[in-house]
Amino acid sequence: MKVTVQPLKEALTLMSAVVDEVGVVPKDDGWSMAAKSVDSVAIADIMIKKEAFTDYAVSQVFAFDVKQMLKALSKCGPEADISVDGAVITVRSGQISQTMRTIANIAQPRVPELEQSADAMVPADSLRVVVDADKGYDQVDIEVSPQGVKAAVLDEAGMGVTMTVSPEETALLDGSARAQYPLSHLTPVIRAVPRGSMVDMKLSTDYPMEIHAVFPQWTLMYMIAPRINSE
Repeated sequence: MKVTVQPLKEALTLMSAVVDEVGVVPKDDGWSMAAKSVDSVAIADIMIKKEAFTDYAVSQVFAFDVKQMLKALSKCGPEADISVDGAVITVRSGQISQTMRTIANIAQPRVPELEQSADAMVPADSLRVVVDADKGYDQVDIEVSPQGVKAAVLDEAGMGVTMTVSPEETALLDGSARAQYPLSHLTPVIRAVPRGSMVDMKLSTDYPMEIHAVFPQWTLMYMIAPRINSE
């Protein structure tokens, strides 16, 4: 199957922050990849659309080491031909042919369906301001209200960085909710999203937050469990 390398690299870069290995389920509309982080805090559910392939056919389910695949893709041109033969994956691009072993027994996690209290579609670049803040913060506070969206990383003294998106800057703003999430799990998804993109955040106080994004050649659903403060 010939695939456009860039969207696959973007998706796997995000996936590499969640897991070391991922399974691929080829479906009629593209490659489905879902994985849960080792600490069970985050789930990434990604679809590489059929439109990303110039030669697509539904093939066998397979799995691979994410960093190995990213290394192979880094040596490819704009397109790569990826084939699976038994326990061997071959990645070809131009005069370069690379092989790696498949990984057995990778199960895709079940992605729960949640009824969320708030829904906001905001520029991903606004959230980058928070995740790119100086190191030393371990959680991010996110609030959605009719007044807009706030995301803040603050120390115990209340010092830090706060990002505010006004209602006029959102493409969707509905409901109210506020919760805290581990910054280490939000950072990779925001950095992996292409600049200039919009992300749809669905959240409630006690449920995992969902981050949805749709691109021309891949889609993302990323779920992060809230930080529970025990007092």
